[in-house]
Amino acid sequence: MAFIVLNLLDEKTVKLESSLEQVSAEDGIQTYEFMVKPIEKGDHTIHFGLTQDIGYAFGAVDDNGKESYPENTVKAEIPNREKGETITLTQQDELIYPISIDTNQLDPGVYDLNVSFSGAENVEVSDQTISIDMD
Repeated sequence: MAFIVLNLLDEKTVKLESSLEQVSAEDGIQTYEFMVKPIEKGDHTIHFGLTQDIGYAFGAVDDNGKESYPENTVKAEIPNREKGETITLTQQDELIYPISIDTNQLDPGVYDLNVSFSGAENVEVSDQTISIDMD
């Protein structure tokens, strides 16, 4: 688990909890959920500076030191936002982003899925990473 700190203009710092967990594996499709939610009680307004809430990277390092994987292996459900859009969350609210990986297309090796909540303004994030070992 990691903490995200969001510093809002003229407001106190908002702390968000984040996690990245595998939720299913069926027919070679592994599904993960990246989640963020407020830690403290009350209303927390998040300001977005990018059109997508999260960023992710997926790949394996080959013998030449390059990350690689087949196209269309990763699919993520990320809402498109307007720059400057805001949302308000309470402690009971959470934002969940499903990410699916088609492991049928992967060669043997170890792959890393790295996700961050990078679309919000003034956010400091510890990357959430899961390793996938394909024997």
